[in-house]
Amino acid sequence: MVGRDLRATFRSGLHHEVLARAWDAPEATFEPDDAPCVVGSLALLGRIDEALALADDVRADPEATDAIVAEAQFFAIVGLCHAGRYADAESRARSNLRYAGASDPKTRFFVFQGIALFRYFVGRIGRARLASRRALREAVRARFQYGRLLALDLRGHVLVQRGEVNAGLRVLDQAEKLAAALGFEGHRVSIECARLAYENRHGRREADVESALTQVAIASVGNVYALRSAWVELAFRGALSGDAERGREALERAAEHTIPESDHRGRARFAMTLALLARLDRSLDEARDALDDARRALESGHDRILLAELIAWDRVLGTALFAPDRARSESLARLTEGFVARALEAMDGGRALGSTAASESPLWSLLAGDASPAARIAIALRRGWLGLVPLLVPHAREPGRDLVFASDSLVAADHGTVVHITKLPGHARELLAALSAGERTKEALINEVWRVARYSPQHHDAVIHTAIARLRRTLGPLADWIRTTPLGYALQSGVRVVHLDAETPIAGTPSEPEPEPEERDPILALLAERPLRSSELAERLRVSEATALRRLRALVATGAITRDGTGKRTRYVLAAD
Repeated sequence: MVGRDLRATFRSGLHHEVLARAWDAPEATFEPDDAPCVVGSLALLGRIDEALALADDVRADPEATDAIVAEAQFFAIVGLCHAGRYADAESRARSNLRYAGASDPKTRFFVFQGIALFRYFVGRIGRARLASRRALREAVRARFQYGRLLALDLRGHVLVQRGEVNAGLRVLDQAEKLAAALGFEGHRVSIECARLAYENRHGRREADVESALTQVAIASVGNVYALRSAWVELAFRGALSGDAERGREALERAAEHTIPESDHRGRARFAMTLALLARLDRSLDEARDALDDARRALESGHDRILLAELIAWDRVLGTALFAPDRARSESLARLTEGFVARALEAMDGGRALGSTAASESPLWSLLAGDASPAARIAIALRRGWLGLVPLLVPHAREPGRDLVFASDSLVAADHGTVVHITKLPGHARELLAALSAGERTKEALINEVWRVARYSPQHHDAVIHTAIARLRRTLGPLADWIRTTPLGYALQSGVRVVHLDAETPIAGTPSEPEPEPEERDPILALLAERPLRSSELAERLRVSEATALRRLRALVATGAITRDGTGKRTRYVLAAD
């Protein structure tokens, strides 16, 4: 009864409880047949050296059956793979092959499951697929439900990574239902979290994934791995949907649960998510630093799958941590047979993804596709991936303030906060196009936007005011991006306007340090050449003399210019510094 209880506790994912009862207590003891459960709990909690010592003890015990030895070695392989110690994992997997001919299918299950797991972790996906199929077959022959659960779980991961995303998600769903039927809640939550993470990272079921991940985060209080993973995926979802602030809040929640140093995959995944957020709301340098952290986390192992994903995100974010290397991309795609590695190969100029890619992974199909920026952004907007828009516009720059015209709608991006405006007031496109070229007088706006040759303040000022007011109302909290100036209107410094039909930015106010006043104000620039009368300035600026006088009086009041003379002989002179 004691042994059966310990196994049930282990298979429910309660590893701390297993160790408290059978390993860490002063009088702790366990039945010899339960040794694999203790090895597994030690391995899965990062206590790998203790796990290996106990696994070796089991192997040296002359009374231990082949089944117990193979099972203990399997869980040692699990711990070594999670710790990135792949050479040691391979050695034990090969050693376990001596039991491949055992008469007991349960023993054979642990042999082939260990081989499949090792191959999966080092990115040999094609070969992992074959071994996982053999492991599942042995578990079914043995009527070993727990083994069947483990085999389905791993096989689902293998299929997704290989690019058979639909099939892999179906297998993971089967595994999740089996875990629930067996009462293994810890396993069920972990599998659900993995399934949702794949749907998230491949851009599937946008409406459902976020709420499901939130439920996992709420329900996983006792499962630190699932809890941390759910918050990381919610952070990725926030970045993808154009809400970097919400993404950072989720990532902070994930960081509350320390990632073990041995969990290089978890640390790399966290760093890549941080890089995406930094690229949207901070800077290219911070994004590059985060990707470099991910690179260092992967240095200890040979995880080709995550390496390919890391390089692919480097391409998407434009961080240039890895130089383009088509040979390397082709090698990763060939060795792993992984979907993201094939996407990287396509990005680096190799063979394109197949025609079924969009149905398997809408997100990576978009990121690795060769459609025009306008077409790719249209897909991103339909999917709700607003966070990708600043990355997909031509000549992507540091995070800032962008207004992007996509077909008949407008995307406004402000340091990681991206909104999609689908209903635009009349003349919005023309107004922003004019203002993106610099400050515009009312007369210039009437000429450029409404194509009226002669400006009449009494007829046209109300038209301009109404159009600007409607545009500001449409921009909502970003209304102050359009500022009123003494001469007319202008965009705030650093705002860039992009028209995707032209596929190039049409213009933008500088995001560099503010220029000198003479460069900012056309009147000051003209007076820097020579003193001028108000009528001369009005003619040069193409405004009415009354407008020019109002601006001149304001500049005189600030001390920027002085008056020289009286009456019609009055000239305006640039003040000496």
